[in-house]
Formats: sequence, C-alpha cells, structure tokens
Amino acid sequence: MEDFPKGYYIPYEGRCALDLDAPGITVDDNTAIEILARNGFTHQDLSLSSTAREQIGKVKYKHRAETHLAPEIADCTSIIRWIYGMNGIWLPRRMLSQFGTSVMTKPLKEGDLVFINSPKKPSGHVGMVTDKETVVHANEKGFEEIPYTQFV
Repeated sequence: MEDFPKGYYIPYEGRCALDLDAPGITVDDNTAIEILARNGFTHQDLSLSSTAREQIGKVKYKHRAETHLAPEIADCTSIIRWIYGMNGIWLPRRMLSQFGTSVMTKPLKEGDLVFINSPKKPSGHVGMVTDKETVVHANEKGFEEIPYTQFV
C-alpha cells in the first residue's frame, strides 16, 4: 500500500493493523479507512483486551506450545501472539524476539507487553496490559487476568 509509509502496517492472515498516531501518517481516520478499503481491507473495531478476555478460563497451558495450537493450548508467548494476530498485528513467536522499545511503566497502555524473570522461569515470562491496567498471561493455572502489581 503505497499510500502509507513502509513499515507502518503488516498484513497478518488477511488482516492489517495501522497505527494512525505513528509519525509519518498524515491522513485522518476516514481517509485511512478509504485507503485500506481500496486495498481490499475492511474496517473493524477490535480490542486486544476484549480478544484476551474471551479466552480467560478456556486456555490449557502447555510449556513451549506452538502458536497454531492457540487459543485452546498455549504458553505465555503463543497466546499473546495469537491475541495480537487476531487483531491484525504480527508478533514474533519467541518471547525474546517480542522485546521492543523499553517504556516507562506509567502510564500503562492497553497492549503493552510486560516481561519478567523469576527463579522458577529463568527464561522469563510475558503478559499483556489490558485497558484496565491489569495483565493477562498464561501460566500453569491457564490463562488469567490479574492486577498489574501482582504480575510484577
């Protein structure tokens, strides 16, 4: 899509997410929707938090689960990747590859990924901040939503 600067969108399984607040995007929301429609996309209002909450209590945890098994069977990275994918955003499979730009912990924004280490899991763990400053994550208990302060 030549109407948008390269790197501002990534198609994923027939979906495309576009950050309209990104530097270099100089069109308003309606124009962006028109451009996407010309390129075969339809507008959908999606929510990472809603997609995640639909899976609470349904996910069976399996260490190193492959993404294609999600959402039924997942680990912390594969379920986060699946949630983003369902919202048109591609993420790498491995947790270490999901690291991006470090941000201040306040204010938290929906979709921020939070990485932690623990003695039990030296390779780390990842969760996603929701719209209510809670964190969703997969662990041995399944897939749950907990207060941010309990996660970190």
